[in-house]
Amino acid sequence: MSILRYDERDLWKQLERMPDRLRGAFAAACAQRQVRNYVHFSKVAGRGRPDVLIGALGGLWDDLLGRQITENNLRQQLDACMSLLPDEQDIHDGIAYYADDAVSAAAYAIGARLSSDIQQVIWAARRAYNALDEFVCAEKPGNGAIDQKEEERILSHSLVQAELRRQRVDLAQLQKIEVGSISEMEGIAEVRRRAQIDARRFFGSKSE
Repeated sequence: MSILRYDERDLWKQLERMPDRLRGAFAAACAQRQVRNYVHFSKVAGRGRPDVLIGALGGLWDDLLGRQITENNLRQQLDACMSLLPDEQDIHDGIAYYADDAVSAAAYAIGARLSSDIQQVIWAARRAYNALDEFVCAEKPGNGAIDQKEEERILSHSLVQAELRRQRVDLAQLQKIEVGSISEMEGIAEVRRRAQIDARRFFGSKSE
């Protein structure tokens, strides 16, 4: 099986053909898969508001599923997400980095929905990829030097490849909606459901 690579130029090309709602669903899925990383950070650090992050993403999904969420409400949810970003003193064995990725991805997803900005959708996807890149890199002891061989090791790791496959599956599902193979609401609901399940194994067995 060939190694998947994270390619933002290709991702942009695929996203620009989609309507805003489908782009928003892709970004929301990238964020949803990381929610447990923030929950874990909050438990370890003894601070944070997982309920706020979960509620903000829930509001975004409601909007994507056509449930009468106002723009003002989405802006409030975005502000709430921004208030959750960890401070430097919150770092506990590196998990604050993953919490930052989780919150930032949610903020980008909501921001993309508000602004129709493809770049924010890509940033949400990048945060999911970066979190796993950092996680896999941290598993190997050493001085932190990254050469081409190490970059290939990280890229080919099963957790990184799993996220790249998930992103491809999401895009394929959303493209089916675009061409009318499945209904928009049914397709987006399935993307959400799958992201919620995948969140349990984002970092493999350590996500449980």
